Amino acid sequence: MAKNKKAAAGFILFRIFDNTLLTLCLYDKDGRPDLPKGRCDNIDLNLFHTAQRECFEETSILVTKNNLISDDILSLDRLSLFCALTDQEVEIQQNPKTGKYEHIGYEWISPTQLKNLLPAYLKPAIPWALSIVKPYLMLRGEAI
Repeated sequence: MAKNKKAAAGFILFRIFDNTLLTLCLYDKDGRPDLPKGRCDNIDLNLFHTAQRECFEETSILVTKNNLISDDILSLDRLSLFCALTDQEVEIQQNPKTGKYEHIGYEWISPTQLKNLLPAYLKPAIPWALSIVKPYLMLRGEAI
């Protein structure tokens, strides 16, 4: 992958609990809401690999292409976001390079709650992701 150290990628992760669509909200060390995302490394093959690696490093969730809801990618400046559905459990982990925790907690919350909590530059990701996940779930026969 062409190395632009400022390029980053991540996921809007959805999960269905009790027939309710929820999104993953991470909390950084200062308690600020965040998404599983991070910068491209030299080992990354592409943006999906960056998002996959960062998500696994931060949450222990391994998102595969089968988890992707769409091939669409949202570009927010240098950040590329993918939309995925998971049933995996979150386990906050230490960064394998630094040994430090980048996040101190998480919760599964409604997309509206997440949009209200996220910093301004990430807010457009929620309506974009909902425009993808809602038709996807309807096609699967899941009324959420």
